[in-house]
Amino acid sequence: MRIKSLVIPALLSALMSLAGTAHAGQYSFDYKAGGYDVSGIFTTSNILNSVNGYDITGITGTVTGTGGGTINSLINNPNGANPTTDYTLGFVYDNVLFPNKATSLDIDGVLFTTKSGNTTSTWNLWGTATGGYELYSYTANNGGVADVISTASSLTVTAVSEPDTNTLLLGGLALVGFVGRRRNKNFNVD
Repeated sequence: MRIKSLVIPALLSALMSLAGTAHAGQYSFDYKAGGYDVSGIFTTSNILNSVNGYDITGITGTVTGTGGGTINSLINNPNGANPTTDYTLGFVYDNVLFPNKATSLDIDGVLFTTKSGNTTSTWNLWGTATGGYELYSYTANNGGVADVISTASSLTVTAVSEPDTNTLLLGGLALVGFVGRRRNKNFNVD
């Protein structure tokens, strides 16, 4: 009896501490224009940055179209929410997502690479001042020039649902109750 009175509060305390843990946000995205389809998942911090957006900390997905392939890395922005200029490739980027605004990426956008066979390409997907989006590409095979690949009027960004904290807590409590009930059955001797 004494062990049960110690174990259940300890498990409840652990479950409640897990309920308060922050998790990164995930957003699916899809951009289609000019024979290109860029789709996948943005992983972001859960804390608004200095420009009221979320820092993109990871990206997965694919680019379908000439020079495309599997998205294999996000190019880190050393300036946080402030734009960075990559003079070698000719890109300006900040890797900030605004999921609740009409334009989900600003005019600096997100910079990432793809790999297809032996070809690595660098891509910049960004929002225009007029609310549209543009995709730029840099491939070593095209003479080292960043090209405008396509322009689209929209980019679909949708939050990937995570289990609700209360649902996780209730599930944990149900598990504790089940284990406690099972133990009581085993100790009852007729």
